[in-house]
Amino acid sequence: MYENAIHIGQLIVRYIKDELTDEEAKMLADLARRDENIQRIIDEYKDTVNVQKRLTQLSTLDTVNAWKNVTRNVRTRKTSFAYLKYAAGILLLITTAVWLLVFRTSLRSPENITTPPANDAPPGENLATLTLANGKKIALGNGSVEVQEVNGSTVYGKKGELDYFSFDKQRAKHTSAPMNVLVVPRAGKYRLILPDSSVVWLNSQSKIEFPASFSTTERRVVLYGEAYFDIVKDPERPFKISVGDQEIRVLGTAFNISAYESSHVQTVVVNGSVSVKAGGHAAVVEAGFAATSHLSEISVHTANIEKALAWKNGYFFFSEDSLSEIMEQLARWYDVEVTYDVPLPPDRFGGSISRDMKLSQVLEMLEEISGLSYEFNGRKLIVKQSSH
Repeated sequence: MYENAIHIGQLIVRYIKDELTDEEAKMLADLARRDENIQRIIDEYKDTVNVQKRLTQLSTLDTVNAWKNVTRNVRTRKTSFAYLKYAAGILLLITTAVWLLVFRTSLRSPENITTPPANDAPPGENLATLTLANGKKIALGNGSVEVQEVNGSTVYGKKGELDYFSFDKQRAKHTSAPMNVLVVPRAGKYRLILPDSSVVWLNSQSKIEFPASFSTTERRVVLYGEAYFDIVKDPERPFKISVGDQEIRVLGTAFNISAYESSHVQTVVVNGSVSVKAGGHAAVVEAGFAATSHLSEISVHTANIEKALAWKNGYFFFSEDSLSEIMEQLARWYDVEVTYDVPLPPDRFGGSISRDMKLSQVLEMLEEISGLSYEFNGRKLIVKQSSH
């Protein structure tokens, strides 16, 4: 397998964009003379008119959160040529930040390149529903909104954020307050500023129950799904989060909780430390570590911070993930139902991709690296055997 495949891929990308220096051009020419596989890859991209067309159309797009640093870790043997061509194609995706095709070992002509489906799914957006303690429901999005709370305070929302923090000094005098519920559906995300000015980012298909004002002794919320918390320090009122049968206790820290399955909860600590209790077990988790609880058992291990926070930062991050795990994330973000017509491969995938892309663009990439095809009809996404 080519150990310098990424470097060769970079040269091919620069060749296509006509950005090679004289020294790089000579290097690529020498490589192509020594290895016919490299020349074949150059010829494929050089003869594909769609590559240059898309490079021109998309030259102004932001590539920061594009499909980047992509590797494929497989447990089945692949040829060095396929790996090299994969590396070159992925680097094209980095350059253009969209769904440029990655070629397989068999040559494909431009007329055989698929086009995005007519019925596409856009990426998720700021979307939520607030249910007040009196049962009133309020739809939230990017627009501005004023909410009259049952305790008389006014809550403001705009641009995907609901702000419960105010300078009303009376809020600390409450011993208890009715709980509100903020629900973020599939294909949604939202940010909540709590009464103490702590901030919560909610991922798709998540829910948080919280009071309009915290008590004088503690700050308590209930979470379902996934959220990132940035908690204001207040030693006199510890912050407590109930997640299924687990309780997380903090004073002031930042961390991510993923709890789409109540029996399997992961807490990743970014700053400070938290105490995790599940069943009869407890553990203190420091920054840079994660606690995973499964059926009341808690294990603490080194955290993958980038992976845990990727959704909050606007991209998907995969690391040794199966295709089914990847599809679960896509299903929540694009609000689709995924079904499988074929057994899934045992391969594991790694890499990252912007969450701002349409579903068709993501599927185009997945088709090339998974060897499967994807049929999108209405809200149903069917994983099928590729015909290529």
